[in-house]
Amino acid sequence: MRWVVGLITVFLMASVGYAAEEIERYDSDITVRADGVVEIVETITVRAEGRDIRRGIFRDFPTDYKDSRGNAISMGFEVVSVKRDGIAEPYSVRAYQNGKRVRIGSADHLLNRGSHTYEIAYETTWQITHLTETDELYFNAIGHGWQFPILAGSARVRVPDGANIGRTKATAGRSGVVNGDITPERLTANELVFELPRRLSRNEGLTILVEWPTGFVARPSGADKAERFLSDNGWIGVGGVALGILFLFLFGMWKQVGKDPKAGAIIARYNAPDGPYGEMSPALCRFIMKKKSDETAFTAAIISMAAKGFIEIKETDDGILLTRVATGVSLSKGEAAIAAHLFYNEGDSFHIRKKYDQTFAGAVKKFSFAVGRGEGKYFKRNLTPIGAGLGFFVACMVVTVIASANLLFGLVGLLILGGVAWWGLSVIAKSGDGEGFGIVVAAILLTAFGAFGGALLIDGEIFLAAGMIGYFLAGFLLCGIFSLIMGRRTPYGRQLLDEIEGLKLYMSVAEKDRLDFHNPPERTPEHFEALLPYAIALGVENRWGDQFDDILSKAASARGAEHYSPSWYHGRRGGFSRSG
Repeated sequence: MRWVVGLITVFLMASVGYAAEEIERYDSDITVRADGVVEIVETITVRAEGRDIRRGIFRDFPTDYKDSRGNAISMGFEVVSVKRDGIAEPYSVRAYQNGKRVRIGSADHLLNRGSHTYEIAYETTWQITHLTETDELYFNAIGHGWQFPILAGSARVRVPDGANIGRTKATAGRSGVVNGDITPERLTANELVFELPRRLSRNEGLTILVEWPTGFVARPSGADKAERFLSDNGWIGVGGVALGILFLFLFGMWKQVGKDPKAGAIIARYNAPDGPYGEMSPALCRFIMKKKSDETAFTAAIISMAAKGFIEIKETDDGILLTRVATGVSLSKGEAAIAAHLFYNEGDSFHIRKKYDQTFAGAVKKFSFAVGRGEGKYFKRNLTPIGAGLGFFVACMVVTVIASANLLFGLVGLLILGGVAWWGLSVIAKSGDGEGFGIVVAAILLTAFGAFGGALLIDGEIFLAAGMIGYFLAGFLLCGIFSLIMGRRTPYGRQLLDEIEGLKLYMSVAEKDRLDFHNPPERTPEHFEALLPYAIALGVENRWGDQFDDILSKAASARGAEHYSPSWYHGRRGGFSRSG
């Protein structure tokens, strides 16, 4: 008898030891509600043997997808209840890969060996596709992520009352593999059931498609679609909020540090104001007025050099010929930079033509640098808030790309953009006066396009790429605009500007208003020529010339000439143009 008992025990142990863990049956009951919500109750009977199924099971539900344009789309998912063998079972829902994972069971409780039936009830939204004449449900009734064979199963589908189910399709197998069509059993006009034709192996599932006429399931409104789109594509909101914060920050900083001190009383003056290095040059007056050096400032400097007797100006068939005619003339810093570049020795000349000339371009650059040197005495550029705002905005965009798209592309873009930003900071630091700021901004902008836009396009994120480029453009444009107005005059710069405005007032008034001035200088050709460079620099050369029409006409007649012309100007038409 003992050997019989032992033999039975051995066979029982072997039987228990080699029993397979599997899903014995998997039934999905799917109800499409009239409001578009899909209610699903999954009844899953598993055989637990204490190996992979020890405390419970996982149910993975995909919710996050990309459409053909790279937009993120997500399906709603909410667990209603979970039961095991008819009794409520603890569970938790966590984010997992492209969806949610429902962890069923308790860490403190081991399952008994044998069969257990789980019932998972949940609701999901945005599963219905609304076509012109029909609505359809395309759904993985049995997911493809199960690591156990499924011996039997079904999917029962129920649509709203009154709707007649039309076309159907169902296939069992691996994801993306079509293994024939399963013919459903039609229970009523609006209800049918698909039965698995065979057992499913690991990573095989059941996918169904059911179609019915429109009018029985509510279609989402435009507002619903917009809300979903913004919710699914959070980068749009992040980018918009970041852009808004950037604007508010830059606007606040402009109000705090970018507004000039209030103007003082503007009193007419008859000569150039004194600056930190003596009498201010016409180019410096314009630089302080415009906060930059430009072509007009260069023209005023050339006229000033001529009025001082350092050069002569002669019109030619294809341009203007400048010739140095004197030495020992006191020149301003900007004028000295031009002289050093174009007129090294007495008798040297330079021909200004309409076509590009590298030497002339070099002279303009040296001139602008000389005029702008020491600008901190007159105004502050205040580029630090621009850099801080730009850094914040770029960081927001980088984090958004990393969070919304491919992590690898986001990190690569961050490294590239970080390298360019580091280089940009070194350029600005070396330039000292912000001269390289524009170049740096352009470089970072192009890098942003290349690093993020290109990478996202390669990864198929077309809409995200376009959106990121658009936000980058808007952010850099905003920084560019504020960089133009963020500069603030110092109190000393404001004082000089008031004096410059006084000189401009004197040169721009009409003859009848000159009576209001106190002891104005005598109107002579010499006085006209002395202040002409300032009139050009301040944009009032025509009004300045109008005040001297009669004086200059008399001077021309005394010389026997039809038109007045300074001794340093030789025009082809025999006269001097007041428009400079």
